[in-house]
Amino acid sequence: MGAKKFDEERWKARLVDALVELTEAQGPFLKGYWHAHGFPTRVTFNGKDETPFPRDDIWTVLEDARLSHRFGNAEYFAPLVSAMNSVRGVLRDHPSIAQAFGRQIGADEIHVAGLNSTTLTGLSQIIVGQMAQNPEATRDGFIRTASLLNALLRPTASGGTTSQSESLKVGMHIALFYGARLDSEIELGEGYSLAPLSDLLGFVDPKWLEEVAPEHVSRRRTESIFGILSRFRWQPRIRNKFAVSDMMSALRLFTDPQTTENSSCSESWTLPGRTVLPGRSMLFSSS
Repeated sequence: MGAKKFDEERWKARLVDALVELTEAQGPFLKGYWHAHGFPTRVTFNGKDETPFPRDDIWTVLEDARLSHRFGNAEYFAPLVSAMNSVRGVLRDHPSIAQAFGRQIGADEIHVAGLNSTTLTGLSQIIVGQMAQNPEATRDGFIRTASLLNALLRPTASGGTTSQSESLKVGMHIALFYGARLDSEIELGEGYSLAPLSDLLGFVDPKWLEEVAPEHVSRRRTESIFGILSRFRWQPRIRNKFAVSDMMSALRLFTDPQTTENSSCSESWTLPGRTVLPGRSMLFSSS
């Protein structure tokens, strides 16, 4: 009897339902954590709330709940553990994650390779990644993030749109500078281009801007910040945490000219910039 076909739409719907339930359940525990350790500093500008999403705090709460049986507070965390296990169960049902875990009982971490590096990633980090991409915690938002995660895990998936899958597989080397106002991207040739900051906001960490022009960023005057960038193809490789040889093979993906777009440009990049992998925050640790 053949293996049961993976129903992507059903999996995404289950993940959305479980994330909505978990978001509601974690509220009191997150507040309890803040009461004990201090509330996040609120950041506002011209009346707009710019407080960063409490990614690390949520991860800590989820991990405290996951390990609560070891520290004698399982009863306190029971409602959160129940909701969290529903999400974890759905994640484990995804073929890419299920294959990585194999027959390990109680396993929580997998190896994720991306652009000549590899990291251990736990299910709690993937859960927080979903929440960080939908800070308003709306159902529609989780529908979007679940589709993106599925497209990232299965780039050839039929359930996500082609544009989603393709955009997630295109990374960028970006070097930021100050001193020129650009209206649109300008091709420089050989895989390089200039782009205005407005085209890069979805990829650039706000902290990077402070390194380029701190006095202008503090006043939100960023019109003259631009980037020199080059694009390349990437795809995360997920393996069992103990499969070292498989991970080394996965890392070679990024030096194979048959699977890397603009590989020569990627390898020759020498500017003092950053590397951006779309979808990275859904799978990699926050650090």
